[in-house]
Amino acid sequence: MARLPEIDPLKIVESIPFVLSEHFGIEAKSVDVVKTVYRVTDPVGTIYYVKPCNHQSDERIAELHQVATRLSQSGLRLAVPILSRDGRYLVTLDDGVFGYVQPALPGRHADFRLRSDRVMSTAAAAHLHRLGSRMSVKWLRYPVGLPLARKLATKRAAFLRVFPEVESRLPYVRANKRAMLHALFVWDREPSTVALASPSRCFCHRDFAPHNLLVDDTRRKISVIDFDLAGFDHPFVDLVQIVNHSVTLSDVDRGLFVDTVEVYRRLYGLNPAEERWLWQLFSFPDVLVRSVLEWAKEGYRDEGEETVRQAVLKEQTRVDRLTQECPMRLY
Repeated sequence: MARLPEIDPLKIVESIPFVLSEHFGIEAKSVDVVKTVYRVTDPVGTIYYVKPCNHQSDERIAELHQVATRLSQSGLRLAVPILSRDGRYLVTLDDGVFGYVQPALPGRHADFRLRSDRVMSTAAAAHLHRLGSRMSVKWLRYPVGLPLARKLATKRAAFLRVFPEVESRLPYVRANKRAMLHALFVWDREPSTVALASPSRCFCHRDFAPHNLLVDDTRRKISVIDFDLAGFDHPFVDLVQIVNHSVTLSDVDRGLFVDTVEVYRRLYGLNPAEERWLWQLFSFPDVLVRSVLEWAKEGYRDEGEETVRQAVLKEQTRVDRLTQECPMRLY
């Protein structure tokens, strides 16, 4: 994936009023930086978001708009990019920086520490997949990123390359290796595990994180935003992200894994082989893998050790909870 060019937030803030007026006919009363996006309020209080985008292809945004519009018409609440006056979605925000505009949706960001939010998010994923399974892969000719199976294989290979160095630096990792890395080493002995997964593919969000899910507590509805990474993939890609974000953000609450499986099975359906593979995916130590790879990328700096130590604790808790909740012997 192409890297997003270096962004000067102040320059973007200064350019947005002109860009919105010139290309969309929107008057910006105020522009605020909200993490990686820009919140714009017009004179009557309508809110829009301007999002810098590393997909420098109007064709891809147009395809995502087409898919998202169709899904929205089926009852799923999605944020859809706005078409500019000249018939394009991407506009220039700064030198080499492109972006698109979409209206704000009501609600707060999902909190995966709350069981209710996790259940609603899983239900939203099932609804998205049920609708997305009826679409043809021809709907998107511009894929982004690796599919689930290849992504996990790539992460695992990268992790195993740096693991000897990590072991030598952190004795507690070596002491707890068996419990933490069981899934990784089993996959090493059984490389067909991923290949045995159901070949079904459908339109998936592929970034099912709390900041991309808006909960409307009044209506008990959930909206999905930021489809930059969306595409056709195995639907478990979204469930794995719900679980891994929950492991990262919470204490791996009781019911995390079994709730996800049961809600998804009820709303979307799982055959025995798919259910078994889903449980295996839940055992992948993604929090530790990401922490270690980031630590290695930064040159094993001392300040990164605490992040890895916390990841070790998270993965130990994951193993304990999976052992309690999984109704089958996985390996």
